[in-house]
Amino acid sequence: MSPGTITLFPEDRKAPFDELVGQQVGSYRIARLLGKGGMGAVYLARHPGIGSQVAVKFLHPRFAHDRSVVERFFNEARAVNLIGHENIVKILDFSLTAEGRYYFVMEFLDGRPLSALLVKGKPVPLAVAGPILLQCCRALQAAHERHIVHRDLKPDNLFLLSQMGRKHFVKIVDFGIAKLVDPAQPGSTEAGAVIGTPEYMSPEQAAGRSSEVGRRSDVYSLGVVMYQLATGRVPFSGPSIAETLVAHLQQPPPPPRSVEPSVPASYEAVILKALAKKKEDRFASMAELHDSIRACLRELSLSEELPLDDSPPPAQVLPGPETPASIVAPSPLTGTFAGERAPIADRAARFGDWALAPSRRLPTLTLLLALVAGASFLVLSRGAPGPRAEAPHAAEPKAAPPVATRPAASASPAAQPQPQPGKTDAQKSPQPGAKPAATAPKPGTAGPKPATAQNPGVPARAPSPASPKPDSSARKAAALAPGPGAGKKPPLAVKAPGAAPPIAPDASTAAAAAEAHAVQRARAQIEAAAAEAAKADAALPRPPPAVRLFVVSDPPGASVSAAWSGKSAAGRTPMVFKVRRDAAVTLTFSRSGYAPAVREIAAHAAQAIAVDLQKQ
Repeated sequence: MSPGTITLFPEDRKAPFDELVGQQVGSYRIARLLGKGGMGAVYLARHPGIGSQVAVKFLHPRFAHDRSVVERFFNEARAVNLIGHENIVKILDFSLTAEGRYYFVMEFLDGRPLSALLVKGKPVPLAVAGPILLQCCRALQAAHERHIVHRDLKPDNLFLLSQMGRKHFVKIVDFGIAKLVDPAQPGSTEAGAVIGTPEYMSPEQAAGRSSEVGRRSDVYSLGVVMYQLATGRVPFSGPSIAETLVAHLQQPPPPPRSVEPSVPASYEAVILKALAKKKEDRFASMAELHDSIRACLRELSLSEELPLDDSPPPAQVLPGPETPASIVAPSPLTGTFAGERAPIADRAARFGDWALAPSRRLPTLTLLLALVAGASFLVLSRGAPGPRAEAPHAAEPKAAPPVATRPAASASPAAQPQPQPGKTDAQKSPQPGAKPAATAPKPGTAGPKPATAQNPGVPARAPSPASPKPDSSARKAAALAPGPGAGKKPPLAVKAPGAAPPIAPDASTAAAAAEAHAVQRARAQIEAAAAEAAKADAALPRPPPAVRLFVVSDPPGASVSAAWSGKSAAGRTPMVFKVRRDAAVTLTFSRSGYAPAVREIAAHAAQAIAVDLQKQ
């Protein structure tokens, strides 16, 4: 296969340009992008020999140096393989590309998420939802038995497939924020961090009590899914994320039958028990929830079996010597990306990811430092002042004989008259029509600036012929006038008689001043970066889909988590969050010894957020 040419199926050719398409990853070749998120992207890949399909999940290169993010990415692969259940997506490989991009290979799920059943918020009958929920309970029970809590159960993470002539076969995906609850393998989530999707969080998750998150937290989240399937809506959904989290903590859920009267009374009791505020009042395990759902199905004479798949996919037949042409799968097309160019901003971002990959980060930084040093040397060599040029002198008359007086002690050598060797009579005598030289400045007034290499057009002033014999006050003024070297040395501090020596500040005062200076500098940098980002966004032909929030706090280094539109991120200030435009973002600040702070931000444009934490 020639360089730059890849084999594309018809559905792949409609995808936008992507640098990873056509690349070889292990035994598979990337075909097209399936989805993209804040932490990475998922691609469809095919085996070039046998044609098998897999999904390859890449971690974004910008997180390759962040050990905690890489550990969380690897945790998904490790957690899935520890469970090994048929209703949980299988992960086949985990590795690192030559460019320094972490990835893992998982089975390709040709189906749709559970949220696709919730058409226009209509409820899903228990006859359909029951078998789906039973599969979820069995898979999560297997995960809990291996001390793994999912922590992000929602319809988008429950995939429905068709297998063996049956539909609605469940595959649970996205164990990226799963938690190991085994005391021998503690989770790495920081206390106070809010992780998950707000509408499906348990009360202990909403409060940030990560140490209390366990198997009953998954029971609560699955109870929210049950409520949504039964009524067509989630129990709590406020206008902001903060209000949604508060509702999970304080408000009881509306009874399902008050929203949808068709919900069976026994099933309503199961849902409300799963949504109990205190985790001790919920089902103790997924096995208990499974048995309660099964009892409701049997009470209503509903089947636990999956329904038959009445719309099987068309058969894909590989061509053979006796295969009729009418049933042969359409052959792949051969195309190339020549002429297809990505936008300049995307190309620049991809080049930055490539240049700063772990395998080449040190050579790139070395090259940048060398370029900066070379540029600085050129600028300094061109801008350095050469030998000081003699100041042009104006025509000066013959001076009177010097007065036999002792020069003032404060006069500098530069102020004394110096002989000018090599001057001709034409230089010493004034030219016809030349204006007489200006008189010496009066005592107490600043004289004109002397002629220097930087001010060649300002001639030196000579004494006027009308006053060839300046008095002592004029000599003192001339002696005190600024010379060519003025401004180069700072004045010497003179100690006044009897003055007390300066008092050095103590260590606490110096530390407080240093911290205040660090906060002031961080805020200035954050504000400047936010202004530049807003200016860059405004210069684009249309607003970008994401905006940046530049966050800083006093004191610096406080933990801050951002939650918006079902997503979350966390770190330490100062830092930058990239969020969806027009999203309502909840920022939670915390640091030991300080009271936590919460800020609601409307992410309409790039902006700087500064928060002062109060000591407890």
